[in-house]
Amino acid sequence: MDKQAILTIHRGCDSTKSLFVTNKNLDKLKNIFFGNHKKIDAAGGLVLNPRGEILFIKRLGYWDLPKGKVEKNEEKRKADVREVEGECSISNAKIEKKLLRTYHTYSAKLKKYLKTTYCYWMHYSGSEKLIP
Repeated sequence: MDKQAILTIHRGCDSTKSLFVTNKNLDKLKNIFFGNHKKIDAAGGLVLNPRGEILFIKRLGYWDLPKGKVEKNEEKRKADVREVEGECSISNAKIEKKLLRTYHTYSAKLKKYLKTTYCYWMHYSGSEKLIP
């Protein structure tokens, strides 16, 4: 199946049904679907306080985990801590381990984007008042 046929099937797919496309070469498959998207890396985390509560922020009317863009040549783990501390006005956030990686697409200003978000399991033991 060629690239155009796959994209035609994908775009015509009913969103209530699943579409599975396989290929031995994952990079080739990603290029078929996302080749015309600008790639963006982001990092963030699931942050727990000593009481086991999860830190959320409200952004554009939606609850979300704190995260943000990875700067050019920045390590994802450093970006994660920088973004969480900066967005939430906290210090001493610590990464426990890698949690997961997610992908999502969106459009803005007539451009298409593919955002890869690297999420880490974190803890926070500070006493600052949390102000996103």
